[in-house]
Amino acid sequence: MQLAARASLSHAFLSQLERGFGRPSMVSLGRIAWAFGSSRESYGQAEARLLVHGTRRFLPMEVRGANADPGDHLSHAEDEFAHVVDGTVLVDLEGDETRILVPGDSIYHTGGTPHRWSAVDEGGNRLFVVEEKPASL
Repeated sequence: MQLAARASLSHAFLSQLERGFGRPSMVSLGRIAWAFGSSRESYGQAEARLLVHGTRRFLPMEVRGANADPGDHLSHAEDEFAHVVDGTVLVDLEGDETRILVPGDSIYHTGGTPHRWSAVDEGGNRLFVVEEKPASL
């Protein structure tokens, strides 16, 4: 029960995973890793490092990516703010125009917005990302 609460996942879902009857999303895997105290997790096709520990309303992360292919759109319940620290990022919010962000640019989208991003430069990118858990979680 503690893992379910810390990871903001249902006990029934975790039970299905334990018995091999469920397939977790990348977001669910990240929540489970975070609940166990891991500071690194997969974040789409990038790698994220949590900058705080414990149960928090805001989850600030450093995200590094070098993927040229944006992959499939991802969606999660949390609102998300991203600020480009290094590199150039192509951001595609489903139903909106694709944007190119450079160092100093930021973007915000609400939870449930399908999105994907990729590196424009070979050197990849580094982002400061903050997710806010909705009050209902």
